[in-house]
Amino acid sequence: MKKLIVYIVGPILKTYWFIFRPETHGVKGLVVKDEKVLLVKTTYSKLFTLPGGGIKKAETAKAALIRELAEETGIKVIKCHLVGEYLNSKEYKNDHISLFYIDEFEDGDRPKTLEIDIADFYLLKDLPKSTSPATLRRLKLDPQKVERGKW
Repeated sequence: MKKLIVYIVGPILKTYWFIFRPETHGVKGLVVKDEKVLLVKTTYSKLFTLPGGGIKKAETAKAALIRELAEETGIKVIKCHLVGEYLNSKEYKNDHISLFYIDEFEDGDRPKTLEIDIADFYLLKDLPKSTSPATLRRLKLDPQKVERGKW
């Protein structure tokens, strides 16, 4: 049922984005533990990506990150810092993405959601074959520097 909704809503959204070219703001979290990284696979994509989502009105990027990681993965962020600011213009949007490195966190139970199919830790040296190219690029960054560019 949820995949059917995604296949119906997805093309409608892409048409809207093509016509109106909206500016959106979102966050992603880079959660690494014991040589493993937390990845998610949504119901509307075949690719594994870093967890994250949109920033709501009057919400800071950090607050959005904390909310999104809890909603999608059950992770409770204790300490994090900004490591990247990017622009993604694919799918006809002007999507601004803030990437945070999660310095400290508490792992929790993975919530059941309509959006997330899989949320789990994967060995950095043995990632799923369907890991997104943008995610692979972000895994090579230096967490002590702030990178800016295209997603």
